[in-house]
Amino acid sequence: MRQFTPSYLHGLAPRDFAPRFPQLWQGCIGAWCPSLGPTGTRVHDWSGRGRHLTLNNMDPATDWVLSRGQYSLDTDGSNDYLLATVDGTTLTQLTVSFWINTATSTSTVGFFQWADAITDTTPFMLLTGDGRVLIDNGYRVTLSLTQGQWYHLAISLGADNVWTVWQDGVSKLSYADDATHTFQSSAVGLYWGDGYNGYSAAKFDDMRVYNRRLAQGEVQQLALRRAVAYEPAEYRTSGLQPMRGVTKFYDSGSASWKQAPVKVYTGSSWKNAEPKVYSGGNWY
Repeated sequence: MRQFTPSYLHGLAPRDFAPRFPQLWQGCIGAWCPSLGPTGTRVHDWSGRGRHLTLNNMDPATDWVLSRGQYSLDTDGSNDYLLATVDGTTLTQLTVSFWINTATSTSTVGFFQWADAITDTTPFMLLTGDGRVLIDNGYRVTLSLTQGQWYHLAISLGADNVWTVWQDGVSKLSYADDATHTFQSSAVGLYWGDGYNGYSAAKFDDMRVYNRRLAQGEVQQLALRRAVAYEPAEYRTSGLQPMRGVTKFYDSGSASWKQAPVKVYTGSSWKNAEPKVYSGGNWY
């Protein structure tokens, strides 16, 4: 699937391109996508908020790895970890979403945590090496994660205090709490490859965090495939036929292919943008 290619190395906001699923950028406060390609010791924040994710104790030459034709970041279970500083201490709604391919299953370490330090003993969220999901001082559900297989995981909280844990677009748990959230004060940094009692070996991709609860359909869109939110807009009714860089859609009413406008947001309104192709040193 075609993806939008970054035009500069400091992270792009959704205003910089017309995404296929624009709703997946609404309320997004952090977005990191290794599958878009290696960027050294930092993964750029596509939400436009400058919360770039750092590679810690990792070698960019060997830890950016291809998996199923797309790049991911590979933690070694020794001392590698990824960190994005995102303050979630005051959020009343949220969603955390990421893709994971595990290589270890040690119960005492973590694949992911939202915490205030590597060794935090009171993380707000934690995914352990044996698939247990901790939310605010309680293990809520255990997920089945087969080593060497990619999974999409998401955890969401709504304004009604209902938590949902998702695996591959399917709800594995939904429950309401009393809104106390004792350990939410620990929600300072998002860690992948580390949690609670140690480091874990796994591949990670397409990590995102929101200040709202995603709807079921939105979670299922993110679970379609890695980096789906970075695919550019294409319009269709009963089919799609890109021709010479111009997006076409099939109009069933007239039984013909027609050109579909690609939209860009200028800051106050959506406007048509001409699709271009590069050939022989010129844009057409």
